[in-house]
Amino acid sequence: MLEIKDYGPYIGDNNYIQDLNETIRPYINQRRCDGDMTSSDGVKLHYVVCKADNEIAAITIFHGKGEFFEKLEELVYTFLKHGYSVFFLEQRGFARSDRLTDKSDMIHVNSYDEYVSDQWEFFWKVVMKQAKSDIKFMYAHSMGGLVGARFMEVHPQCYRAAVLSSPMLALKYNIPEFLVAGLTNLAHWFHKGDRFATGQHGYAPYQYNPLLMQSKPRYEEMYKLREENHPFQTAGVSFDWIRASRICTNEMFDEAEKVCVPVLLCQALKDETVDNLAQHAFCSLARDVMMVQFQEAGHEIYAANEEERNLYFDWLLSFYEDNYKKLKKG
Repeated sequence: MLEIKDYGPYIGDNNYIQDLNETIRPYINQRRCDGDMTSSDGVKLHYVVCKADNEIAAITIFHGKGEFFEKLEELVYTFLKHGYSVFFLEQRGFARSDRLTDKSDMIHVNSYDEYVSDQWEFFWKVVMKQAKSDIKFMYAHSMGGLVGARFMEVHPQCYRAAVLSSPMLALKYNIPEFLVAGLTNLAHWFHKGDRFATGQHGYAPYQYNPLLMQSKPRYEEMYKLREENHPFQTAGVSFDWIRASRICTNEMFDEAEKVCVPVLLCQALKDETVDNLAQHAFCSLARDVMMVQFQEAGHEIYAANEEERNLYFDWLLSFYEDNYKKLKKG
């Protein structure tokens, strides 16, 4: 039985910006090293490595749709303070990595196999070479959760435990699914897959949505970062990105039993972005999944209300520590 410990205090809402600028960022920047690698198909990918002072294990973060390293600085800081070095690949089409289209704010990919392949190369080229510990963990959010789940099926030997946070194991659509399938397939067949999907568009100022990020100071900082940094302004998705996500979802469920390491799946009960029923299905198919539900949280649990956000961090750290101790015992 997993014992949930209190690892706080954590950063609150009242002085978040001050703490971010005076505590979190200086601490990270002293340990941060940026680099670039080229994928096997010639795409330049940017990554960030942050080394813990006394590393006990390494955590690779698989980020979500539209994300970038700076958006998750609080999470990185939390991991570093507890002895986990952090490895962060900005996936193709996001942030400082190369785009696959001339529309810099479009999220586009030909196949999710490309994301999985990039993470495989990152693991061997960067994580294995720079991590001091032989224990490697995964943290995967949203879109990264689908990539991460598929990665564990194809490459089960890399990570020894994983957290899937609001994983996008299936998207939640506003129109019937058969129409989504028809529209995306037609666009692909007529070579228009690299266009914005129906209802999607380029970057535009965001409106605060508490069902996505309940912490308004964290939302405001994320918005500021997007406004001030053009590479962070990825927005709408292409027809092929949706089509590729559907294909990957089907493949992932077909082989879910191949996920053989311990998984903590964090589910936000007020999530309006992904299909929570798919998360339950995954739990019933994979071998060793523990689900914890956050009653009031929206999609980005790391920016939930203060009570649930603190509980979320306690769950993450307790899960990683528990698996670390088990692995060290051998």
